[in-house]
Amino acid sequence: MNCFKNRPAFAIIIMIVIAIMAFSGCSSAGSKTEKKTEETVTQKEAVAAGTDISARESIQTAEEAGTAAAPGIIEKEYQPNPDYDRYAKVDYLIEDIGAEFTATVSKKADDSEYEVHCMVDNVEQLVVLDKDLAVVSDKTGELGYDAPLIVQKAIDADKWADITK
Repeated sequence: MNCFKNRPAFAIIIMIVIAIMAFSGCSSAGSKTEKKTEETVTQKEAVAAGTDISARESIQTAEEAGTAAAPGIIEKEYQPNPDYDRYAKVDYLIEDIGAEFTATVSKKADDSEYEVHCMVDNVEQLVVLDKDLAVVSDKTGELGYDAPLIVQKAIDADKWADITK
């Protein structure tokens, strides 16, 4: 028990050990981030080399459909809804999630109702809006903010085509 005679020195050593343990926990989180970044780079390299099976299948599916889609992204454009009178195609980007897609906006002849139909992050979106561009229904609840902006973009472009019935 002679090693405890110099208590202040022992207390300092204990505090140093605790501080080292605390800081090593922070640096291990950084290591996890670095590993994740390395895995992402490795996955991208696998896609580029054509060894990632799911990406290759996505590319093949896109090529068969005659479209050029990025690996893992399904691009789909919907036909206008025949219950409406006119439609427009709108290219749109949701910057927060980096989703770029083409939406089909259908509308009644009197502009009393609009429908936005698109595919965002491989999920089909279907939103109905009233004449004031307020959301009446939203199939997934995920496009409520962007749907009025998409319709407004179609209105501003004013490139509507008649829906053949």
